[in-house]
Amino acid sequence: MDALKVKTKFMRSVLSKIIEKLIRKKTGYKVKIQLNEVDVAVTDNNAHIRLNVEGDMSIDELKKFMKVVGVEDGDL
Repeated sequence: MDALKVKTKFMRSVLSKIIEKLIRKKTGYKVKIQLNEVDVAVTDNNAHIRLNVEGDMSIDELKKFMKVVGVEDGDL
């Protein structure tokens, strides 16, 4: 079994910025991402990924997202 753990604050910060840019590019939503922990374990050609992630977005962005997934404002 191979394992990868991203522990340093610098690497988590770099990965967070990459993820933020990918989300913005693919969906158009501006989301602030903070990776707290990343663990990847590979066994028998399968990868198990464990993430501890926090995200922040504006209320306007959240409302646009909720509208796309079909949730009404009153359902929050």
